[in-house]
Amino acid sequence: MRSALSIIVVVGFVGCGFTNDTTYGKQKTGSEKLAITNAEGEAATLRTGTSINVTTSEDLALQPNHVYRVRVTNINTGTEVAQADLLTDMAGKLELSTVAHDIGEFDGVKERHTLSISIEQNPDGTPGAGVGADPKAKGDVIAKIDIPLLPHRPDLVGHGFQIDEVQPPHIFSALADGSPINAYVVGATPDNDEIPAPVYAAGKGFPDGITTVDLYLVKDGDKWQGKKIPQQGDDKHILGPIVATVVNGELKPVDLGWRPTGKDIGPYDLIVDVDRDGVYDYSLSEKDASDGEDKVGLTIQYSKAWFRAKKDKLAARISADEAAKAATAADQAAKDALAKASAPDAVAKANAARKAADDAAAQVAVAEKAAKDCEAAFSTDFADAPLCAKSFADAEAAAKSAAQLAQQATADSALAEQAQKAWENIIVAKMRASHKLMNLAFNSSSRSGQWQNDFTRTSKIYSYTNPDVQGLRDHTFINKVVVKHQDFFKFWMNPKNVIPGGPGGIGRIPYKDIMVQYSGGQLQNSCTNAPPVAIINPQALPVDSVGLLKFDIIYDMGRDGYYDIGIDGLDVIGHTNTPHMVTVKELEKLDTAQIYGFSVAP
Repeated sequence: MRSALSIIVVVGFVGCGFTNDTTYGKQKTGSEKLAITNAEGEAATLRTGTSINVTTSEDLALQPNHVYRVRVTNINTGTEVAQADLLTDMAGKLELSTVAHDIGEFDGVKERHTLSISIEQNPDGTPGAGVGADPKAKGDVIAKIDIPLLPHRPDLVGHGFQIDEVQPPHIFSALADGSPINAYVVGATPDNDEIPAPVYAAGKGFPDGITTVDLYLVKDGDKWQGKKIPQQGDDKHILGPIVATVVNGELKPVDLGWRPTGKDIGPYDLIVDVDRDGVYDYSLSEKDASDGEDKVGLTIQYSKAWFRAKKDKLAARISADEAAKAATAADQAAKDALAKASAPDAVAKANAARKAADDAAAQVAVAEKAAKDCEAAFSTDFADAPLCAKSFADAEAAAKSAAQLAQQATADSALAEQAQKAWENIIVAKMRASHKLMNLAFNSSSRSGQWQNDFTRTSKIYSYTNPDVQGLRDHTFINKVVVKHQDFFKFWMNPKNVIPGGPGGIGRIPYKDIMVQYSGGQLQNSCTNAPPVAIINPQALPVDSVGLLKFDIIYDMGRDGYYDIGIDGLDVIGHTNTPHMVTVKELEKLDTAQIYGFSVAP
């Protein structure tokens, strides 16, 4: 007998409709969310010898890109007639799909039996698995409709009954052992309940004396009777004529020599030309036959493994993209952390964020390779389902790892920011108590001169300190540096400008970029308590300078290019000529315009 079918498809194959309708008192019960048609195009009607085609209405909300099982059950006998695992489109709709062929011919279904057609969730029994998986348990019925099986609708044209009228032979697609089969799968290694090529043809009931016939495989048609059979070069022709031998009225299984691929997905008919004249004869005395008159003869469809591979390919690509997105976030977090970090603890955390980001990038490479491996192994003709399953698993694992690493990078970045802020708060407090602020600009080459803050272009400007009074070390050879004036609180008190460490243990600020350059590039240097030395020639300042020019002075005790807080001297006290040091607290009471080392008027 023709066995129940287990198929997975995404396209439906429907025969033609009749222009004249004959009603047999059809009745149906169940969900209007399922749209059922037969091969003759009748809606919500099942007839013997035709197919069952299923689609869903817009009222039935299914998961997109998800496999559901359609099951056909004979209510009268309690047996399963057919089942199909169908893939929804991206809108969550089942495309029109054939789930059973030749109802009532080989499946134990009889006229007036009622068939129950249902959609069930998760045929693989793995709730939550895969992209768009439904969390409900296997077997939950989403929608169901019950329809009685009616007799095949007769076409009265050309039909009659006479005692000497010959009957057509029975031709059908089959397995190598002659078992009837309607659906063959391509595209991947078939599951145990699926049938791959080759396609065989078998038959019986041939007239006495017939020993040789011609077989044809053609694209599905509605009516063949009385028509020329498609030949090579015709649009519907696939194979034939193939010469086959009939013995005692029986056609043993014949391998048609056809190895369909994914390019051949679709419905087909088998035709046997008994008298081998190239015409489908159907008269009282001569009758050819087909597996596909008023119905679909056989179908070539993708295997369930091909659909699993397609789903895994999509899921692997999504995972790879998610990994890349996570790695990008991790990279940005690491960059932000490193850009802001200067404190040792902050730098350590920022480096940890950088490592997590680099590890996330490595996971992107793993996920991308996995996705590309499946993409390379997938085509309309063939898909390596096991490889794609592994690719999805690898890509999904890499994406999860990348996401975790991105979280780690973000967390480390936040810790780096916290550590930097805590260090900056400490540094600000230390700087407030440790800056050595003093007058260093002097108006004479003799110690008998005075500290002065404001000069003109014709002035001679010197620098001098009294170590005993101002707190600098005696007899130290130092660099006496003039720098462009900087806002004290925004620059000299800004912890973001401070490099941790230095001889004072508080921090240091490089001054190379703001230093006033001298002819020949030499710094002024001498001992701290030496007689006043000239540190700048106002006449050498740019002639196009307009307005008041302001400068600060650094006594670089270590001569290393850094202003070391708590060690080096800094002249930013333009508001007083005192020989004594000034505190930051005093500067906080002043207007910003008063806080500078010295000025040069036009």
